[in-house]
Amino acid sequence: MKFDEYFSANFGVKVTANDSNGYGKKWNEETEVSDDKTEPLNAQNVKEDSTKLAVRAINLVYHNADAGTTIIGGRQALDTFYTAGIIGDGVLATNSSIDGVTFAAFYVANLDKEDDDLNKYLKNNNESIYGLGVLTNFDFISANLWGVQVKDTATVYGLDAGLDLKLDDEMKVTAKAQVSQTAIDSKIKPALKDSTNYNVNVGFDMGVFNAKVGYASTGTKKGASFVTAHDSGSFDYLGEILMDFNDTDGQNQFIYAGIGTQIDAFGAAFEYVNSTTKYEGQSEKDKANEYVGRLSYDYSDKLKFSGFYAFADFKDAVEENKFRLEAKYEF
Repeated sequence: MKFDEYFSANFGVKVTANDSNGYGKKWNEETEVSDDKTEPLNAQNVKEDSTKLAVRAINLVYHNADAGTTIIGGRQALDTFYTAGIIGDGVLATNSSIDGVTFAAFYVANLDKEDDDLNKYLKNNNESIYGLGVLTNFDFISANLWGVQVKDTATVYGLDAGLDLKLDDEMKVTAKAQVSQTAIDSKIKPALKDSTNYNVNVGFDMGVFNAKVGYASTGTKKGASFVTAHDSGSFDYLGEILMDFNDTDGQNQFIYAGIGTQIDAFGAAFEYVNSTTKYEGQSEKDKANEYVGRLSYDYSDKLKFSGFYAFADFKDAVEENKFRLEAKYEF
């Protein structure tokens, strides 16, 4: 809702419906391995049909194009290096009066308690998160610097730098490097450890074909660590099961690659992820491989269909698979 040249407001709701049909057990986080299968401890037969309605956004926006300034106050989804779409009450202010440079400052609290992707170390989802960012974009080079404080949990800061080089009308090369440092608050040590997390990849666009290959490392061999506050933040990743920049246990190393094609309205892709986890004092490493196939069809500019199937096999013979079919209409 736009009030005048400078002020507008947003309102949004989120409906979450859970249908337990087909699910006869409630999974406990504790598991045991027997007969090459992972089973939940104290599993119970449950039915948890539920529908929940929550306010996703209710905020006031001030935007001054001449000054390059935008301020959003209220409940909103916040996108930063560490908070990809986290929902909470707060303020986000940005200024881009300098060409190619945007300054950002934010504060958010009262996080969405219904969001399962919140980092498990945010006690009761009540910690406040605040920080500063400097985002730059000059021709084919970009760099974003973030510093974020998660109250009573951690201080995290990092750099996201990218290269986007167009060689000709049919060929483009991209490269990205992401580095993040986590300093754990003394109040929750030694449960969590400091860690350095990084991710590098190179991509190629060649006509109707595209490809990407990369390497990432998260966490520390000394134990569990905090990486992002919500989902995987803005870290690049492939696959649907193994790669996770939210929280870690041990040092996780990933080698990943993907290849895809887009011919008119049809798209197809294949992705591969190799995962190795190391722990201090243990010579054994946890290893896993993931394979993902994707298909998409753009029926029109507004209606699009997509789907994927992901399969992961682990060193201890445990297997996991996931699939998703989506029809998306935008209006």
